[in-house]
Amino acid sequence: MSKSDIGFLTAYKLRQDLGINPNEYIDLNYVAEQLMIRVIRMYLGDGVEGACKSKGIKRLIALTPTPSSPQKERFTYSHEIGHLLIHHSSYVCLQDFFNTYKTQNDEEQEANDFAAELLLPRRALLDILTKRDLTFKLIEQVSKKFGTSLSVAAIQLIRFFNDNAVIIWHDGQHLLWKVRSDHCTLDISEAISPMVLANKTSDNRRDIKGNIDSQFWIENEIDNLICEEETHYFKNLKKYLTILKFYEEY
Repeated sequence: MSKSDIGFLTAYKLRQDLGINPNEYIDLNYVAEQLMIRVIRMYLGDGVEGACKSKGIKRLIALTPTPSSPQKERFTYSHEIGHLLIHHSSYVCLQDFFNTYKTQNDEEQEANDFAAELLLPRRALLDILTKRDLTFKLIEQVSKKFGTSLSVAAIQLIRFFNDNAVIIWHDGQHLLWKVRSDHCTLDISEAISPMVLANKTSDNRRDIKGNIDSQFWIENEIDNLICEEETHYFKNLKKYLTILKFYEEY
């Protein structure tokens, strides 16, 4: 087991050991009960989403009583289970630790990988992606089925998407984060062009899809490259989730 795979493999084995089908929603309270983990909810401090402690055979997870959403709590819960199974130690986890695109801490990344695989198994997503294209509608459906946030579903799906693609979270002017498929090596611009389709959305038109000149999204101009953009505008957050797929024109 390589260190980079430990989160994924630990979650994969746990689902197998508990007899939980990869296509099924996972009940985390059942998982904690089977692992003899005590779970409590208590105020942990500003910006602290969860904590865990292990001493001998005794294991404890503490979760904030005021999570931003049930989906967010499920990721935090899974993340803490990952710490207990992989690292066998005590952790206090700040909000930024749960961002797979931000954390530089190896142990936090391993716990994130564990949580992502436990909630959204690779086998299930690969099966889905053999039958369906990657779209915002698919992200919504996967998120709802497995009980995750849209961002977690988007990140997991793009990781296993078998085309040249990237998912971007931005504010219409600046890129906030991006996750590329394994097949994508393009450099995405940090500054969002006013010419992209995302900037044609509005409160009354929150979804847009179409082909666009790839130079509006990438750093270096590449000949014969077609870009398909799909964007959903989150009115309350004033943020955009954009899916970009790149194809060579023959």
